[in-house]
Amino acid sequence: MTGGRLAASFGLGPTAILLVARVIALGTGLVAVFASARLYGADGRGVIAAFAVLQFLAATGLALGSGSGAFLAAHRSSHAPVLVGSGVVTLAAGLGVLASVLAAAAWIAGLWTVAVPGTTAAVAIALGVAVAGQYLVLGGSQIAMGAGSTGRTAVGWILGPLVMLMSVGIAAILALGVADFLIVQSAAWLLAGLGFVVIAGHGAMPSLTAARDLLQLGSGAAVGDLTNALSYRLDVLLVVWLAGSAAAGVYSLATQLMEPLWLLATSAAGGLLIGFRNQDAATRAASTARAGVRVALLTAAGVGGVLLLLPIVSSLAGPDFEGTFAIGVALAPGIVLLAIAKVFAAYQTALGRLWLGSVIATIAVAIAIVGGLILIPGVQGLGAAIAATISYGVACILWLVAFRGYRSADAEINRQASDRGLVKP
Repeated sequence: MTGGRLAASFGLGPTAILLVARVIALGTGLVAVFASARLYGADGRGVIAAFAVLQFLAATGLALGSGSGAFLAAHRSSHAPVLVGSGVVTLAAGLGVLASVLAAAAWIAGLWTVAVPGTTAAVAIALGVAVAGQYLVLGGSQIAMGAGSTGRTAVGWILGPLVMLMSVGIAAILALGVADFLIVQSAAWLLAGLGFVVIAGHGAMPSLTAARDLLQLGSGAAVGDLTNALSYRLDVLLVVWLAGSAAAGVYSLATQLMEPLWLLATSAAGGLLIGFRNQDAATRAASTARAGVRVALLTAAGVGGVLLLLPIVSSLAGPDFEGTFAIGVALAPGIVLLAIAKVFAAYQTALGRLWLGSVIATIAVAIAIVGGLILIPGVQGLGAAIAATISYGVACILWLVAFRGYRSADAEINRQASDRGLVKP
Protein backbone atom coordinates (compact mmCIF):
# COMPACT_ATOMS: atom_id res chain seq x y z
CA MET A 1 0.00 0.00 0.00
CA THR A 2 1.43 3.41 -0.98
CA GLY A 3 1.75 6.31 1.44
CA GLY A 4 -1.14 8.13 -0.22
CA ARG A 5 -3.45 5.09 -0.03
CA LEU A 6 -2.45 4.43 3.56
CA ALA A 7 -3.33 8.02 4.51
CA ALA A 8 -6.57 7.79 2.52
CA SER A 9 -7.53 4.70 4.50
CA PHE A 10 -7.58 6.95 7.58
CA GLY A 11 -9.90 9.41 5.85
CA LEU A 12 -7.23 11.93 4.80
CA GLY A 13 -7.63 13.58 1.41
CA PRO A 14 -4.80 15.03 -0.74
CA THR A 15 -5.03 18.50 0.80
CA ALA A 16 -4.87 17.14 4.36
CA ILE A 17 -1.94 14.87 3.53
CA LEU A 18 -0.01 17.66 1.86
CA LEU A 19 -0.82 20.01 4.72
CA VAL A 20 0.76 17.54 7.15
CA ALA A 21 3.78 17.29 4.83
CA ARG A 22 4.07 21.07 4.73
CA VAL A 23 3.91 21.29 8.51
CA ILE A 24 6.73 18.75 8.80
CA ALA A 25 8.76 20.44 6.05
CA LEU A 26 8.37 23.94 7.43
CA GLY A 27 9.03 22.81 10.99
CA THR A 28 12.21 21.09 9.84
CA GLY A 29 13.20 24.12 7.78
CA LEU A 30 12.62 26.50 10.69
CA VAL A 31 14.81 24.40 12.96
CA ALA A 32 17.54 24.44 10.28
CA VAL A 33 17.29 28.23 9.85
CA PHE A 34 17.31 28.85 13.60
CA ALA A 35 20.27 26.50 14.10
CA SER A 36 22.28 28.18 11.32
CA ALA A 37 21.48 31.60 12.80
CA ARG A 38 22.76 30.50 16.20
CA LEU A 39 25.80 28.85 14.64
CA TYR A 40 26.93 31.63 12.31
CA GLY A 41 25.20 34.84 13.47
CA ALA A 42 23.50 37.44 11.27
CA ASP A 43 26.45 37.77 8.85
CA GLY A 44 26.73 34.03 8.31
CA ARG A 45 22.96 33.62 8.05
CA GLY A 46 22.92 36.33 5.36
CA VAL A 47 25.60 34.53 3.33
CA ILE A 48 23.75 31.20 3.60
CA ALA A 49 20.49 32.87 2.56
CA ALA A 50 22.13 34.53 -0.45
CA PHE A 51 23.59 31.20 -1.63
CA ALA A 52 20.18 29.55 -1.19
CA VAL A 53 18.55 32.26 -3.29
CA LEU A 54 21.02 31.79 -6.15
CA GLN A 55 20.52 28.03 -5.92
CA PHE A 56 16.73 28.38 -6.06
CA LEU A 57 16.82 30.89 -8.91
CA ALA A 58 19.06 28.65 -11.01
CA ALA A 59 17.07 25.49 -10.27
CA THR A 60 13.80 27.15 -11.31
CA GLY A 61 14.64 30.04 -13.62
CA LEU A 62 17.27 28.31 -15.77
CA ALA A 63 14.98 25.28 -16.11
CA LEU A 64 12.95 27.13 -18.77
CA GLY A 65 9.60 25.89 -17.50
CA SER A 66 10.56 22.21 -17.61
CA GLY A 67 9.34 21.71 -14.04
CA SER A 68 5.83 22.66 -15.12
CA GLY A 69 6.38 20.50 -18.19
CA ALA A 70 7.09 17.53 -15.91
CA PHE A 71 3.79 18.10 -14.12
CA LEU A 72 1.82 18.32 -17.36
CA ALA A 73 3.55 15.27 -18.85
CA ALA A 74 2.91 13.12 -15.80
CA HIS A 75 -0.65 14.47 -15.66
CA ARG A 76 -1.35 12.83 -19.02
CA SER A 77 -1.87 9.09 -18.94
CA SER A 78 0.21 8.60 -22.10
CA HIS A 79 3.39 9.65 -20.26
CA ALA A 80 4.83 7.13 -17.79
CA PRO A 81 6.41 8.80 -14.72
CA VAL A 82 9.68 6.91 -15.29
CA LEU A 83 9.99 8.46 -18.77
CA VAL A 84 9.34 11.93 -17.37
CA GLY A 85 11.95 11.21 -14.70
CA SER A 86 14.49 10.47 -17.43
CA GLY A 87 13.98 13.97 -18.78
CA VAL A 88 14.34 15.48 -15.31
CA VAL A 89 17.64 13.63 -14.72
CA THR A 90 19.02 14.88 -18.04
CA LEU A 91 18.00 18.47 -17.41
CA ALA A 92 19.40 18.36 -13.87
CA ALA A 93 22.83 17.43 -15.22
CA GLY A 94 22.72 20.25 -17.74
CA LEU A 95 21.53 22.78 -15.18
CA GLY A 96 24.27 21.78 -12.76
CA VAL A 97 27.02 22.29 -15.34
CA LEU A 98 25.52 25.59 -16.51
CA ALA A 99 25.17 26.93 -12.96
CA SER A 100 28.78 26.03 -12.11
CA VAL A 101 30.06 27.73 -15.26
CA LEU A 102 28.05 30.89 -14.61
CA ALA A 103 29.10 30.99 -10.95
CA ALA A 104 32.77 30.52 -11.87
CA ALA A 105 32.50 33.33 -14.41
CA ALA A 106 30.90 35.54 -11.75
CA TRP A 107 33.78 34.71 -9.40
CA ILE A 108 36.37 35.67 -12.00
CA ALA A 109 34.51 38.91 -12.72
CA GLY A 110 34.34 39.75 -9.01
CA LEU A 111 30.53 39.59 -8.92
CA TRP A 112 30.21 36.45 -6.81
CA THR A 113 31.55 38.01 -3.62
CA VAL A 114 29.07 40.87 -3.99
CA ALA A 115 26.15 38.43 -3.79
CA VAL A 116 27.74 35.82 -1.50
CA PRO A 117 30.44 37.70 0.45
CA GLY A 118 33.29 35.95 2.23
CA THR A 119 33.16 32.68 0.26
CA THR A 120 35.68 30.90 -1.96
CA ALA A 121 35.75 29.86 -5.61
CA ALA A 122 35.02 26.29 -4.50
CA VAL A 123 31.70 27.49 -3.07
CA ALA A 124 30.84 29.14 -6.37
CA ILE A 125 31.50 25.91 -8.28
CA ALA A 126 29.55 23.92 -5.67
CA LEU A 127 26.49 25.97 -6.62
CA GLY A 128 26.06 23.76 -9.68
CA VAL A 129 26.01 20.62 -7.54
CA ALA A 130 23.33 22.14 -5.29
CA VAL A 131 21.29 23.30 -8.29
CA ALA A 132 21.29 19.84 -9.86
CA GLY A 133 20.14 18.29 -6.59
CA GLN A 134 17.40 20.82 -5.95
CA TYR A 135 16.10 20.53 -9.52
CA LEU A 136 15.88 16.76 -9.11
CA VAL A 137 13.82 17.18 -5.94
CA LEU A 138 11.58 19.84 -7.50
CA GLY A 139 11.16 17.86 -10.72
CA GLY A 140 10.44 14.65 -8.86
CA SER A 141 7.77 16.42 -6.82
CA GLN A 142 6.14 17.76 -10.00
CA ILE A 143 6.11 14.27 -11.51
CA ALA A 144 4.48 12.87 -8.39
CA MET A 145 1.87 15.62 -8.30
CA GLY A 146 1.06 15.26 -11.99
CA ALA A 147 0.69 11.50 -11.63
CA GLY A 148 -1.64 11.97 -8.67
CA SER A 149 0.78 10.43 -6.15
CA THR A 150 0.09 12.30 -2.93
CA GLY A 151 2.59 10.29 -0.90
CA ARG A 152 5.56 10.92 -3.19
CA THR A 153 4.61 14.59 -3.48
CA ALA A 154 4.70 14.83 0.30
CA VAL A 155 8.12 13.15 0.44
CA GLY A 156 9.48 15.63 -2.12
CA TRP A 157 8.28 18.57 -0.06
CA ILE A 158 9.92 17.26 3.12
CA LEU A 159 13.21 16.27 1.50
CA GLY A 160 14.68 19.76 0.95
CA PRO A 161 14.32 21.03 4.55
CA LEU A 162 15.61 17.69 5.81
CA VAL A 163 18.76 18.12 3.70
CA MET A 164 19.32 21.58 5.19
CA LEU A 165 18.84 20.39 8.76
CA MET A 166 21.21 17.45 8.32
CA SER A 167 23.82 19.77 6.81
CA VAL A 168 23.61 22.16 9.76
CA GLY A 169 24.00 19.21 12.12
CA ILE A 170 27.13 18.04 10.31
CA ALA A 171 28.52 21.59 10.34
CA ALA A 172 27.93 21.92 14.08
CA ILE A 173 29.56 18.56 14.86
CA LEU A 174 32.61 19.20 12.66
CA ALA A 175 32.81 22.94 13.53
CA LEU A 176 32.73 23.92 9.85
CA GLY A 177 32.94 27.48 8.64
CA VAL A 178 30.25 28.97 6.41
CA ALA A 179 32.09 28.14 3.17
CA ASP A 180 32.62 24.49 4.10
CA PHE A 181 29.01 24.23 5.28
CA LEU A 182 27.76 25.38 1.87
CA ILE A 183 29.90 22.76 0.11
CA VAL A 184 28.61 19.98 2.38
CA GLN A 185 25.02 21.12 1.88
CA SER A 186 25.48 21.15 -1.91
CA ALA A 187 26.66 17.54 -1.88
CA ALA A 188 23.73 16.56 0.34
CA TRP A 189 21.27 18.17 -2.10
CA LEU A 190 22.66 16.13 -4.99
CA LEU A 191 22.54 12.83 -3.10
CA ALA A 192 18.97 13.49 -1.96
CA GLY A 193 17.85 14.46 -5.46
CA LEU A 194 19.38 11.40 -7.08
CA GLY A 195 17.81 9.16 -4.50
CA PHE A 196 14.38 10.72 -4.97
CA VAL A 197 14.22 10.59 -8.78
CA VAL A 198 16.49 7.70 -9.75
CA ILE A 199 15.81 5.25 -6.93
CA ALA A 200 12.21 6.19 -6.09
CA GLY A 201 11.60 6.79 -9.80
CA HIS A 202 12.29 3.12 -10.55
CA GLY A 203 15.63 3.65 -12.25
CA ALA A 204 14.97 6.71 -14.41
CA MET A 205 18.04 7.21 -16.62
CA PRO A 206 19.07 10.22 -18.79
CA SER A 207 17.13 10.75 -22.01
CA LEU A 208 17.64 13.73 -24.34
CA THR A 209 14.31 13.06 -26.05
CA ALA A 210 12.42 13.14 -22.75
CA ALA A 211 14.24 16.32 -21.74
CA ARG A 212 13.27 17.99 -25.02
CA ASP A 213 9.64 17.00 -24.49
CA LEU A 214 9.60 18.55 -21.02
CA LEU A 215 11.07 21.80 -22.33
CA GLN A 216 8.44 21.96 -25.07
CA LEU A 217 5.54 21.21 -22.72
CA GLY A 218 6.67 23.79 -20.18
CA SER A 219 7.73 26.52 -22.60
CA GLY A 220 4.71 28.61 -21.65
CA ALA A 221 5.88 28.71 -18.03
CA ALA A 222 9.54 29.57 -18.74
CA VAL A 223 9.26 33.30 -18.05
CA GLY A 224 6.77 32.75 -15.25
CA ASP A 225 9.02 30.31 -13.40
CA LEU A 226 11.91 32.76 -13.44
CA THR A 227 9.86 35.81 -12.49
CA ASN A 228 8.01 33.88 -9.78
CA ALA A 229 11.34 32.82 -8.32
CA LEU A 230 12.61 36.38 -8.50
CA SER A 231 9.50 37.77 -6.84
CA TYR A 232 9.86 35.36 -3.90
CA ARG A 233 13.64 35.41 -3.44
CA LEU A 234 15.29 38.38 -5.14
CA ASP A 235 14.59 40.58 -2.12
CA VAL A 236 17.31 38.79 -0.14
CA LEU A 237 19.92 39.57 -2.79
CA LEU A 238 18.76 43.19 -2.92
CA VAL A 239 19.19 43.48 0.86
CA VAL A 240 22.69 41.94 0.65
CA TRP A 241 23.67 44.37 -2.10
CA LEU A 242 22.09 47.51 -0.65
CA ALA A 243 22.37 46.91 3.12
CA GLY A 244 24.94 44.15 3.70
CA SER A 245 24.93 40.49 4.72
CA ALA A 246 24.01 41.18 8.38
CA ALA A 247 20.82 42.99 7.33
CA ALA A 248 20.10 40.13 4.93
CA GLY A 249 20.52 37.66 7.78
CA VAL A 250 17.90 39.46 9.88
CA TYR A 251 15.55 39.72 6.91
CA SER A 252 16.06 36.07 6.05
CA LEU A 253 15.21 34.95 9.58
CA ALA A 254 12.03 37.04 9.57
CA THR A 255 10.85 35.69 6.23
CA GLN A 256 11.59 32.10 7.24
CA LEU A 257 9.64 32.52 10.48
CA MET A 258 6.67 33.95 8.57
CA GLU A 259 6.76 31.24 5.89
CA PRO A 260 4.59 28.74 7.82
CA LEU A 261 1.64 31.01 7.07
CA TRP A 262 1.91 29.88 3.44
CA LEU A 263 1.68 26.19 4.22
CA LEU A 264 -2.11 26.00 4.03
CA ALA A 265 -2.21 27.76 0.66
CA THR A 266 0.51 25.60 -0.85
CA SER A 267 -1.13 22.45 0.44
CA ALA A 268 -4.55 23.54 -0.80
CA ALA A 269 -3.11 24.37 -4.23
CA GLY A 270 -1.37 20.99 -4.42
CA GLY A 271 -4.54 19.22 -3.32
CA LEU A 272 -6.54 21.05 -5.98
CA LEU A 273 -4.08 20.12 -8.73
CA ILE A 274 -4.27 16.46 -7.74
CA GLY A 275 -8.05 16.52 -7.31
CA PHE A 276 -8.64 18.33 -10.62
CA ARG A 277 -7.79 15.14 -12.53
CA ASN A 278 -11.37 13.85 -12.24
CA GLN A 279 -13.39 17.09 -12.13
CA ASP A 280 -15.22 19.04 -14.81
CA ALA A 281 -14.65 22.77 -15.34
CA ALA A 282 -17.58 23.92 -13.19
CA THR A 283 -16.52 21.76 -10.26
CA ARG A 284 -12.94 22.98 -10.58
CA ALA A 285 -14.06 26.60 -10.38
CA ALA A 286 -16.31 25.97 -7.37
CA SER A 287 -13.59 24.01 -5.57
CA THR A 288 -11.10 26.81 -6.20
CA ALA A 289 -13.42 29.51 -4.88
CA ARG A 290 -14.17 27.57 -1.70
CA ALA A 291 -10.50 26.81 -1.14
CA GLY A 292 -9.60 30.47 -1.66
CA VAL A 293 -12.03 31.66 1.01
CA ARG A 294 -10.91 29.03 3.52
CA VAL A 295 -7.24 29.74 2.90
CA ALA A 296 -7.72 33.50 3.26
CA LEU A 297 -9.53 33.19 6.59
CA LEU A 298 -7.21 30.61 8.11
CA THR A 299 -4.03 32.34 6.94
CA ALA A 300 -5.23 35.66 8.34
CA ALA A 301 -6.05 33.97 11.64
CA GLY A 302 -2.55 32.54 11.79
CA VAL A 303 -0.86 35.91 11.34
CA GLY A 304 -1.54 37.07 14.88
CA GLY A 305 -0.14 33.94 16.46
CA VAL A 306 3.06 34.03 14.46
CA LEU A 307 3.59 37.71 15.20
CA LEU A 308 3.31 36.98 18.93
CA LEU A 309 6.03 34.35 18.62
CA LEU A 310 8.43 36.43 16.51
CA PRO A 311 9.99 38.47 19.37
CA ILE A 312 10.58 35.31 21.41
CA VAL A 313 12.17 33.32 18.60
CA SER A 314 14.32 36.20 17.35
CA SER A 315 15.64 36.85 20.86
CA LEU A 316 16.62 33.19 21.17
CA ALA A 317 18.51 33.46 17.87
CA GLY A 318 20.73 36.15 19.40
CA PRO A 319 21.12 39.92 19.75
CA ASP A 320 22.07 40.26 16.07
CA PHE A 321 18.45 39.68 15.06
CA GLU A 322 16.68 42.71 16.49
CA GLY A 323 14.23 44.14 13.99
CA THR A 324 12.77 40.78 13.03
CA PHE A 325 9.36 41.69 14.50
CA ALA A 326 8.98 44.89 12.47
CA ILE A 327 9.81 43.01 9.27
CA GLY A 328 7.24 40.34 10.18
CA VAL A 329 4.52 42.95 10.70
CA ALA A 330 5.25 44.46 7.29
CA LEU A 331 5.18 41.03 5.63
CA ALA A 332 1.97 39.82 7.28
CA PRO A 333 -0.58 41.38 4.87
CA GLY A 334 1.47 40.20 1.89
CA ILE A 335 1.54 36.66 3.26
CA VAL A 336 -2.27 36.55 3.31
CA LEU A 337 -2.56 38.02 -0.18
CA LEU A 338 0.03 35.64 -1.60
CA ALA A 339 -1.76 32.69 0.00
CA ILE A 340 -4.92 33.63 -1.88
CA ALA A 341 -2.96 34.06 -5.11
CA LYS A 342 -1.43 30.57 -4.82
CA VAL A 343 -4.86 28.94 -4.73
CA PHE A 344 -6.24 30.77 -7.75
CA ALA A 345 -3.01 30.24 -9.68
CA ALA A 346 -3.51 26.47 -9.31
CA TYR A 347 -6.83 26.74 -11.19
CA GLN A 348 -5.11 28.28 -14.21
CA THR A 349 -2.17 25.85 -14.07
CA ALA A 350 -4.47 22.84 -14.19
CA LEU A 351 -6.07 24.24 -17.35
CA GLY A 352 -2.66 24.65 -19.01
CA ARG A 353 -2.63 28.47 -18.97
CA LEU A 354 1.03 28.68 -18.04
CA TRP A 355 1.57 31.95 -19.90
CA LEU A 356 -0.78 33.72 -17.50
CA GLY A 357 1.53 32.99 -14.60
CA SER A 358 4.40 34.46 -16.61
CA VAL A 359 2.55 37.73 -17.15
CA ILE A 360 1.41 38.14 -13.55
CA ALA A 361 4.77 37.13 -12.09
CA THR A 362 6.61 39.59 -14.35
CA ILE A 363 4.43 42.46 -13.15
CA ALA A 364 4.85 41.44 -9.51
CA VAL A 365 8.63 41.10 -9.66
CA ALA A 366 8.99 44.47 -11.39
CA ILE A 367 7.06 46.10 -8.55
CA ALA A 368 9.15 44.27 -5.93
CA ILE A 369 12.43 45.33 -7.54
CA VAL A 370 11.48 48.99 -7.93
CA GLY A 371 10.07 49.11 -4.41
CA GLY A 372 13.17 47.44 -2.99
CA LEU A 373 15.56 49.79 -4.75
CA ILE A 374 13.66 52.75 -3.31
CA LEU A 375 13.04 51.51 0.24
CA ILE A 376 15.94 49.20 1.21
CA PRO A 377 18.69 51.89 1.35
CA GLY A 378 16.64 53.78 3.94
CA VAL A 379 15.13 51.08 6.16
CA GLN A 380 17.03 47.93 5.11
CA GLY A 381 15.04 44.70 5.50
CA LEU A 382 11.87 46.54 6.48
CA GLY A 383 11.88 48.22 3.08
CA ALA A 384 12.15 44.87 1.33
CA ALA A 385 9.20 43.57 3.35
CA ILE A 386 7.02 46.54 2.40
CA ALA A 387 7.92 46.16 -1.28
CA ALA A 388 7.16 42.43 -1.13
CA THR A 389 3.74 43.01 0.40
CA ILE A 390 2.84 45.50 -2.31
CA SER A 391 3.92 43.11 -5.08
CA TYR A 392 2.00 40.18 -3.53
CA GLY A 393 -1.10 42.35 -3.32
CA VAL A 394 -0.93 43.24 -7.00
CA ALA A 395 -0.42 39.58 -7.94
CA CYS A 396 -3.43 38.55 -5.85
CA ILE A 397 -5.67 41.10 -7.54
CA LEU A 398 -4.56 39.99 -11.00
CA TRP A 399 -5.16 36.28 -10.24
CA LEU A 400 -8.66 37.06 -8.94
CA VAL A 401 -9.49 39.11 -12.02
CA ALA A 402 -8.21 36.31 -14.27
CA PHE A 403 -10.26 33.71 -12.38
CA ARG A 404 -13.44 35.73 -12.74
CA GLY A 405 -12.90 36.27 -16.46
CA TYR A 406 -11.88 32.72 -17.35
CA ARG A 407 -14.56 31.13 -15.18
CA SER A 408 -17.22 32.99 -17.16
CA ALA A 409 -15.61 31.99 -20.46
CA ASP A 410 -15.31 28.33 -19.41
CA ALA A 411 -18.95 28.27 -18.30
CA GLU A 412 -20.05 29.54 -21.71
CA ILE A 413 -17.95 26.91 -23.50
CA ASN A 414 -19.47 24.20 -21.33
CA ARG A 415 -22.99 25.48 -22.02
CA GLN A 416 -22.41 25.44 -25.77
CA ALA A 417 -20.88 21.95 -25.58
CA SER A 418 -23.87 20.73 -23.59
CA ASP A 419 -26.27 22.18 -26.15
CA ARG A 420 -24.49 20.16 -28.85
CA GLY A 421 -24.56 17.00 -26.75
CA LEU A 422 -20.80 17.06 -26.27
CA VAL A 423 -18.89 16.27 -23.10
CA LYS A 424 -16.51 18.94 -21.83
CA PRO A 425 -13.89 17.48 -19.47
